[in-house]
Amino acid sequence: MQIEISQALVGTAMSAINAYSSAAQVPLIGYILAPIAAAAAVAAGMLQVATIKKQHQAQQAGYYSGGFTARGDYRKEVGVVHAGEFVADHRAVNNASLLPVLRLIDNAQKNNTIGSLTATDVSRALGGSSSAPSVGNDKTTNGMDNEALIGMLSYTYNVIEKLEKRLDEPFITVNTVDGEHGIKQAMDKYEQTIKIKSR
Repeated sequence: MQIEISQALVGTAMSAINAYSSAAQVPLIGYILAPIAAAAAVAAGMLQVATIKKQHQAQQAGYYSGGFTARGDYRKEVGVVHAGEFVADHRAVNNASLLPVLRLIDNAQKNNTIGSLTATDVSRALGGSSSAPSVGNDKTTNGMDNEALIGMLSYTYNVIEKLEKRLDEPFITVNTVDGEHGIKQAMDKYEQTIKIKSR
């Protein structure tokens, strides 16, 4: 951030000098316009510095609860690490074998269920067995079988993952001219509505 601010300040100084020089060359009123032009350049530069600071503050606050950072140069700083946290570097994020686990963790953080993730969840995310060894009674508090519950959660997770992938893809629509839901039918309804309103 300091480098970006320094670059913005240097750019501001150059802009102010150039604005002053250009305005000073205007006959008769140049001596009045020059300081105004320089002040405007300084104001624009200070706005740029404030924007840089705000962006960095937003990034720092935005990752407090975890999550993936934006794509880009992996050497660029985009967040702050707090005590007691774990960070996966760009090689882990780009590892197709680990990405399902990272997505599992990311979704659990967003849904506030991170504290209840189990080794079974991680194993399932990695494509391992969905059955877990049971301890004591094989029933949960609501009477549902643990295996059935795990199977249902696994199915739900897979559906959500497919939906997430689908939402990242563009939506393609097909429009028809005639028939139900066609453009002609929509235009007819629109014209009827206009006639009713104009009465």
